[in-house]
Amino acid sequence: MKTLTKGISDTELITAAIEGNAPVVDANTAAAILACSPRTICRMCEQGKLKSAKVMGMWRINKAALFELAGMPITAGATDHE
Repeated sequence: MKTLTKGISDTELITAAIEGNAPVVDANTAAAILACSPRTICRMCEQGKLKSAKVMGMWRINKAALFELAGMPITAGATDHE
């Protein structure tokens, strides 16, 4: 399994996103979920294909919208309105 960020595998990033309570994820986590590069995620954000916001120069992607795009069931932690 390839590593995207400082010793954290894709599987660990995906697991953290699914189990976490944060309504947003970073580009590396989104890339692991969609099996693409972080740059592709940034392009999708720039083009408005992903519900996201740029915060302090880094993209934050809405987790519920990301899971919907990936065809994954939305869990309680993935919604932005608990």
